This record gives sequence, C-alpha cells and structure tokens, in this order.
Amino acid sequence: MNTAVLGRLQHVLFKLRKPDWFLMYALSRFSTMRKLITRLYGSTQSNKTNNSLFFGIEDRDSLFSDLQVNTVVNGIKKDGYYPGITLPSATVQEIFQFLETIDYYPDHDGPAYIPPQTEANNDSTSPQYNKLYSRGRYPETFLDCPAIQRIIHDPKLLKIAQGYLGVRPIHNGSRLWWSYANVPPYDIDHAGQRFHYDVDDFGALRFFFYLTKVDSACGPHMIVRGTHDHKRLTDKITLSRFRSDEDLINHYGQDSLVSLEGEAGFGFAEEPQVFHKGAQPTSGDRLILLIRYVMREWVTG
Repeated sequence: MNTAVLGRLQHVLFKLRKPDWFLMYALSRFSTMRKLITRLYGSTQSNKTNNSLFFGIEDRDSLFSDLQVNTVVNGIKKDGYYPGITLPSATVQEIFQFLETIDYYPDHDGPAYIPPQTEANNDSTSPQYNKLYSRGRYPETFLDCPAIQRIIHDPKLLKIAQGYLGVRPIHNGSRLWWSYANVPPYDIDHAGQRFHYDVDDFGALRFFFYLTKVDSACGPHMIVRGTHDHKRLTDKITLSRFRSDEDLINHYGQDSLVSLEGEAGFGFAEEPQVFHKGAQPTSGDRLILLIRYVMREWVTG
C-alpha cells in the first residue's frame, strides 16, 4: 500500500470515531440522500431560504454586478458547476499587493528533492527542473486581505450558496496556493491532480478564482459534467474517490469532460461531489483561490 493510500485510510479511520461524520461521509455520496437531508435540515432551521437572510446587504455592493443568482444556482444543480464568475481586475491587483506582504511555504509530496542543475551535476541524463516544489501554499494570514474578505462575504456569492444549499451558508475555510510546472515527481492524488470528488457535507458549495491567467499549459481545473448527480454505484461505495481520465471518459463520455480556462480573475462555482481535478501544469504556474461554504460544520478533531 503506497503512502498516499495509507494516509487517506488513516484519515478516514480517525474520523470513524465521529459517528455523525461517518454517516454523512457514507450517505452523502448518494445524491438522493443529499437532497432529502438538506430538505429536512432546511425545514428545521429558523434561517430557511428567504430574502431576509442577508437583509441590509444589497446586490449593488457585490463585486459581480452582472451575475444572475438564479441562473447560477440552476446551472450548478444541472451540471455540478457554473463558470464565468469573474473578479474585477482591480480586486485581483489588490490581492497581489497584499500577498507581497506575507510569505508562503513550499509544499511537495514526492521522493527526495532533486537539486537544480549545476555545473558539477551537468550531464544530459540528469533532469532539469524550474522549481524544487510542486506547490506553494499561503498560510491563513492571507484571509487578512480586505479584498478576499469582500469575496467571502459578497452578497451575490452568499445568495448563490443560500439558493443552492437551501439554508444560510457557513464559510468553511479558504485556501490559496500555487501549482508549479516543471517540478520533480510528486503524488498527484494528494495534489488533487487526479480526478476525484470531495465529501464536505450533505450540502456544500465551492467557489474558485484564478489569480493568474490559466490556459491548457497552466493546470486548468477540469470537471466531468453532471457527475454530482449521476455516478456509477461503484463510484459511490468504494473507499477511493480517485479515478483515471480513461475510466471516466469511457463511462461518462468525452463530451462530459470540461476544461476551465480563463484570464486572471476568472472564477466558477462547483458542487464538490462532481468529479474534478486540477490538471498538472506543464509550462505555466497557476495561483488559485478556493472558498468553501457548507450547510453544517463538522468537528472531527
């Protein structure tokens, strides 16, 4: 058993000590159960979906002036994602200005790092890499950025999450990280660069934003359209949530595969249960922001 599989197994075994989390983890793989439980949960909440949830927060305060909330919600329900939620260029610039004031840490899952090419180690058989690490992650201090706080609390994003989840959304954390091209070998599963789906809650929604231009060479986010609702039984009940490109294409069809590319600021909403991955960058680096909302926070520690 390789290290990645062992690590995931240990993670699941640790959380098995929380029976309510385990039931969610097992049952939410079935879309009918997710819909049933979110409906039941919403009916018991005093904060059920209505316009008063975000009273005092006007759409005119949104960064996404042209975004139609109902159109986005319906698109996510149908396809498992919705593209074209684009940040203003001034917001992207403000984030970069803030990031100049904090450091990020290198991250890599792989064999011993191979040093850069030097004159002492210069032969045609030695691999050459631009960077020693596959990723660079920002600590949670990036959340102190006012521009990122405006995104997290944006009225239209909150209303989209509310409309999709059926209850007041809970911000369940954010991440900001670089994915690098031309790096030593590493574990693509742990880096999220093999197709998989995620189990955050019975009801969950994510927003992603590219802060750099992302084309086919920069590791675009990829989705298998519709697989949040329509998965094979084996995809729902097996321990591993990871699948190969070939397996998914053979079953769900080449047309279901979507590659999301765009300029800096391009964003999209995603149901985490849809099969997705970040492709491996080949010649360009990618900086991406992830914001998560859930129906209920799960304490597993």
